[in-house]
Amino acid sequence: MWPFLLFACVPRAELVTARAPTPVELVVVTQPAGSRAPTDAPASVYSAIEAVLSARLLTPTRVDSAVFSESFSTRRSTAQRLSWLAARPGDTVLVLVETEVEYYSEMNGRYRWTVSVVASVLPPDRPLEAVEASFEIPVFLSFYHEREDKALEAAVPVLSRRLGELVDTWVAGQTGG
Repeated sequence: MWPFLLFACVPRAELVTARAPTPVELVVVTQPAGSRAPTDAPASVYSAIEAVLSARLLTPTRVDSAVFSESFSTRRSTAQRLSWLAARPGDTVLVLVETEVEYYSEMNGRYRWTVSVVASVLPPDRPLEAVEASFEIPVFLSFYHEREDKALEAAVPVLSRRLGELVDTWVAGQTGG
């Protein structure tokens, strides 16, 4: 029993925070598998991501989906989307979180979904300093009628943790810490 108690004593990594509050433009887009039209993420997903950024002294401002929806339908790669976002007027840091939610299978009476995520942090005028992470999150839902939005919401705890690690990496590079 005592080896388990040792793990409870392991200190958590401290958050890496910016030196001063830093404005950030936040774009969270979800794309149903097989669809060319990206949609805005549910409000609960935005709120969780905003909390991750705010904890690191980054002040997020949501970019309205009307601004990027049409352009992202034709720009399907992350690099194209980041280039388009960076070409817009303004000099704030961009955080782009792209998700694709896909039904996988039924397993033991539960419905498995896979949430694929590509998260990017792009500083203004310095595309070479961009950081990016790609990962997949398996999600199990109890009911057949629960679809993409519920799967994405169920993936929020892992998405938040992984995005926090990415943002910590970028902030540490900016602060020299």
